[in-house]
Order: sequence, then structure tokens, then C-alpha cells
Amino acid sequence: MYLRVNELGGFLILETIIVSATNFKSKKGSALTFISGADTLKLESDEHKVESDFSKTVNKSITKIDYNISVEEVDDLKEEKYDEVHFEINGNDILFSVLTS
Repeated sequence: MYLRVNELGGFLILETIIVSATNFKSKKGSALTFISGADTLKLESDEHKVESDFSKTVNKSITKIDYNISVEEVDDLKEEKYDEVHFEINGNDILFSVLTS
């Protein structure tokens, strides 16, 4: 999962790109939950329709999802060291470990 904060029309969004062997498809949207000890930050997807595209280049599915995010939440993401990220879609929860450079 790749994350990037961007501004679009005066609003902040968290752009995500998930590269995986799984083809995601939902009409109910998705959620991301960042967890560090007792602290959590949960974001709901900007749109309800989520659909992966298959990339022959990497032989994997690529899923792009945007999440609305506030300035305060961006500050939390920059300062907070989160241990896990949960990606929720269609009642399933996928756990990502956090790697930093």
C-alpha cells in the first residue's frame, strides 16, 4: 500500500494505491484504520465504488482509493508512528504492517 496526501479543489485527500494478488470490488466503499497502541485514526473512502484494475506490467491487481482527510488528521499521520493499518472492504479486514524509510 502506497499513501500520499494531496489537495484537490481546496480539500485534502489521502490517495492510496494497493498492489496485490487480490482483485477488490465493492459498491459499499472501504475504510482505513491506523493503529498505534490505544490511538486510532479511521478514514472512510471518498467514493462507494471501489474496483481494482489488473496490471500486466506487475502481474497484480492495482486498487486506487481516495479518503477525505482533515488538516488535523494529516498532522497526526505525519507525527504519529502507527504500528498497523487495517483495510476494510466488504466485511473483510486486511492487516498491513507499517514500514518506514
